[in-house]
Amino acid sequence: MSDSLALFAWGVKQLPTVDAALNATATVLLVVGLVLIRQHRERAHKVTMLAAFAVSITFLICYLVYHAQVGSRPFGGSGAIRVVYFVILVSHILLAITVPFLAVVSIYFGWRDRRMSHRRVVHWAYPIWLYVSITGVIIYVMLYHLYPPVAAEHTMPAAEAGAVEAATARAVSVCLSAAPCLGLDVAWDINNGSVTTDRGGGLTFAILTRPEA
Repeated sequence: MSDSLALFAWGVKQLPTVDAALNATATVLLVVGLVLIRQHRERAHKVTMLAAFAVSITFLICYLVYHAQVGSRPFGGSGAIRVVYFVILVSHILLAITVPFLAVVSIYFGWRDRRMSHRRVVHWAYPIWLYVSITGVIIYVMLYHLYPPVAAEHTMPAAEAGAVEAATARAVSVCLSAAPCLGLDVAWDINNGSVTTDRGGGLTFAILTRPEA
């Protein structure tokens, strides 16, 4: 039993890498799908886009399992790169919430051969889906490889930390200004450096915007 639990724990720890690989795969499939439809290879386009959807759903399942078991990982970067990271992260999460809905509607119209409706939805769905897939890989590289969590003794001075925190708050606020358009109930808590979003069904995301003590 203990061996099974240890194996499960080890598997969960590998999920961020798996998620990054899935996002990279979805990116490739999305680009290939665009090339195929421009070449009027409709059957191959359909198969490719369905594969991209399956990969993205697999990513979502792995993402939810990892965060249910492990939680959030604090970002270790400081200065301007911290602001850049959270702009990418917040925009990624807000847009990612729309992807399942847009993708399902796009697939439905495409499957029913309702081409005009399909094109209208894809006009928004494709760039959002591609952006979410690409930024998913960028976030993984920044969070797990370039800027891992910083030990307490290596934290920045209070004055510099305050300036970065204020800049991060302004950047996140700009991103969150789009939230009402997506039907999201968003809360930005400057005291603990977190953003929470809720779109019904009890699905809530918490984003840590400062290193944990």
